Amino acid sequence: MYQAHVDVAVIGGGPAGTAAALALLRYSRHRVLLLERTSYEERRIGETVSSGLRPLLSYLGVDDPLPGNHLRSAGRIAAWGHSQPAIRESLFDASGPGWHLDRRRFDASLADAVERLGGTVLRGTAASSAARAGKAWELTIKGRATGRILAEHLIVASGASSAFQTALGSSRLAHDRLLALVTFVEATAAPTLLIEAAPDGWWYSAPSADGIVAAYMTDADLISPKSLGAAGFASLLVQAPLTTARLSGSGPRSRPRAFLAFSQVANPCLGENWVGAGDAVASFDPLSSLGIGHAVATGIQAARIVAERLAGRGGLGATYSSDVALNVRTYQEQRRFLYGLERRWSDRAFWSRRHREPALARPLRGSARDTAQFVLPA
Repeated sequence: MYQAHVDVAVIGGGPAGTAAALALLRYSRHRVLLLERTSYEERRIGETVSSGLRPLLSYLGVDDPLPGNHLRSAGRIAAWGHSQPAIRESLFDASGPGWHLDRRRFDASLADAVERLGGTVLRGTAASSAARAGKAWELTIKGRATGRILAEHLIVASGASSAFQTALGSSRLAHDRLLALVTFVEATAAPTLLIEAAPDGWWYSAPSADGIVAAYMTDADLISPKSLGAAGFASLLVQAPLTTARLSGSGPRSRPRAFLAFSQVANPCLGENWVGAGDAVASFDPLSSLGIGHAVATGIQAARIVAERLAGRGGLGATYSSDVALNVRTYQEQRRFLYGLERRWSDRAFWSRRHREPALARPLRGSARDTAQFVLPA
């Protein structure tokens, strides 16, 4: 049975959790343990990031994991607002070209960096419960390692659907019900990101280490279980001619899978001896391209808050919630602007919802994964 006593336990080994662990290990002498439920072997949806991510990685002391391990982005193509696509080449980006991340390799490389700095990483292990032990937390863990961990402080970075965070007394307020149907295609493609609007949603496609990742974004109530079959998915794809052309003549496709992609914010995003980070604090529409950068930045900030608290101070924590709220309001303005550029299908439910002022956030009942259950076969 595994047992440990650490200063900080980080729950979730994605970009937010690993960034938090790396910041603590580099800028403090705290004992840090990272829990990741996977072994970094399963497929993860890639993401296109700008070169603006590099300064954050440099702050964490990570040898640049981008060149050689990921595909350089040549630019973006968007058929948005009209059928004629707009093209922006990375050559004209002042900060330089971005990258199409292989998320398995990216996340795993950050976890490896945590170990190199002296942190403990338990892969294939999840926290099943947490209970107060005086001012500390006692975690029960299961998976590849089973046992108990005593942690003076927690950083929760286990994603938007974190039932664990709910157990700490934090609820999630949702702004939409966006869902992504994702397939991986065996094919080669130009190193460009393609965004294409469709009558009831929009398409994302980009090259990846496994070929091409293609995702259809729509609201959960506008999709049916048939869309997870080959014929249903093809009927959605035919509405996007540029994406269809990109995938034509490709090899086998993986069976489409549904992933949550909704906008949400946690309330509260921190509490007594715990702080949230990444999607566990706020998650955003993929159209905003805020995912990885937001995850790493909030992971770093969560680490700073925890380090202050363990030193008997608390100034940063006092402003964290208002900082998150400001980021969410800025995002909502950007989201409203971007969706407002597409007016061809204003009478369709998906688009009319986004052309209105943002709906009042509403609590998510139970696990956020319930949002997608009706489209996921048993």
